[in-house]
Amino acid sequence: MIHPLEQRLARVRRRVRCLLAAHALSWALTAVAGALIVVGLADYLFRFQDPGIRLLCSLAVLGAFAWSVRHFLARTFGAAWRDVDLARRLGREFPDLGDALPSAVEFLHQREDDLAGGSASLRRTVVAQTTAAVEKVDFMDAVRAAPTARAAGLSAAVLSAAAALLIGAPQSSAIALARLANPFGRTAWPQATHLAILQRGAAPAMQLVRGETFDVRVFDLSGDPLPENLRIHYRFEPARGAAVDEVRVTRPLEDARTTRRVNVENTFAFRFEVDGQPWSQWCEVRVVPGESGSVAAAAGGVVTRRQFDYPGGRRFHFTDPAGNELAVWSEKDA
Repeated sequence: MIHPLEQRLARVRRRVRCLLAAHALSWALTAVAGALIVVGLADYLFRFQDPGIRLLCSLAVLGAFAWSVRHFLARTFGAAWRDVDLARRLGREFPDLGDALPSAVEFLHQREDDLAGGSASLRRTVVAQTTAAVEKVDFMDAVRAAPTARAAGLSAAVLSAAAALLIGAPQSSAIALARLANPFGRTAWPQATHLAILQRGAAPAMQLVRGETFDVRVFDLSGDPLPENLRIHYRFEPARGAAVDEVRVTRPLEDARTTRRVNVENTFAFRFEVDGQPWSQWCEVRVVPGESGSVAAAAGGVVTRRQFDYPGGRRFHFTDPAGNELAVWSEKDA
């Protein structure tokens, strides 16, 4: 039969374990969900393209998960919480009991004929006196629920924020999670820009006649102003030797930004960047000999609106492999 003292300790142990488990789970969920939110928002804001940076983001989330498991869950669920250990803690909480409580618990676990434990009658006396003394004490007063309540409240707030992001922006949330799950995958953030390439000639194309002027204008689909530090990155790949890169600033033009390159002689690729981070995918412009007005398809693109007349000339719309929508047109000949 279980001694009344052991029964009271068992009730305290169950209560403590429940609170500690809730405390550990709350902090673990807060750490993991918080890491997902912070890293996901950082990826959304800065559009990380470097697989190394994306890998570091994924490792940061995994590190938060491993740390929370080791620091909270393993330590909590791996604790033995023996009667003697619990009695020592309660003895410190209730000074009137002193060392009598852990001593009584140890005596309960000893056999009557155990000579190493001293006099059996003395042990029985200590157990009886301690049992009578603890009747006046409520062990539950030593169990504090406030830390668990604070941890649960913080966890609820973080999880609510995560749920709000999932419900309010399900597509962006799915992209962020997919990029974290596979940092080397092809999942990319959708671009919010439309590119417009100006080219003189009878028809528009992602192609220039050698010696022509290359004009490009970029604007935001939503009508928001573009950053002033938007730059265009040119890349020339000669027949021999390494590629040559050149970055130029763009100029404001009404609600867009524009840049120009005159007397183009060689095929090149270009993209837009902000603070060194890609703003668009690479677009190739082929330079060919011949008269102005050579017709070519947009390499790798899908035409979304065929050629049509407008006051400034003719143009068509297409999307590049990254999903950017581009409009290419020709000006009317002077």
